[in-house]
Amino acid sequence: MEKNNLTISKAVPFNAENIDTDQIIPARFLKAVKRGDFGKNLFRDLRYQSGTDTPIADFCLNKYPGDRKILVAGNNIGCGSSREHAVWALYDYGFRVVVSTSFADIFKNNSFNNGLLPLTVSKEYLNELMKTITENPDVEIRVSVEEQTITNPITGNVFNFQIESFRRECLLKGFDNTSYLLSMKDDIVNFEKQHTK
Repeated sequence: MEKNNLTISKAVPFNAENIDTDQIIPARFLKAVKRGDFGKNLFRDLRYQSGTDTPIADFCLNKYPGDRKILVAGNNIGCGSSREHAVWALYDYGFRVVVSTSFADIFKNNSFNNGLLPLTVSKEYLNELMKTITENPDVEIRVSVEEQTITNPITGNVFNFQIESFRRECLLKGFDNTSYLLSMKDDIVNFEKQHTK
């Protein structure tokens, strides 16, 4: 996994609630079992006119094009089925941070396991970000995993968020669960040597 420490980027405002994993990546695109080119079908049924490759102009990904690493979404993102492909699609598209007031638990865990930061903020701060991005599409939001802060440069307001220390370390070092354990291989081997009778 890539390290996910400091993200300074333009953002995409997706002002919708209860965004389920089938909206994020429709089931018909789940034929692959490994990460791949899922980003092209991110929000497929919301981005394109039915059965075509014609973009829907006012959908957020079409309205806010370009390299944007932060998705600011409404309450309760990632609900529905537990498909990890939803996180893969967001990550493959280029997002490294998803901001919301709440996340479905499995989606949240899948995000951390794949290097995507699920950042929980207050409703007031989310509304402020939505307004800022909508009125200033080229504004760059700053997110620091190390400092555990998100900064709105237009208002100057900083929101402090909390991440479990294990999750934070994995993001900072680019570890998934397996690589985290492998990073402690020498300590594990030494412990085994000292405790073998």
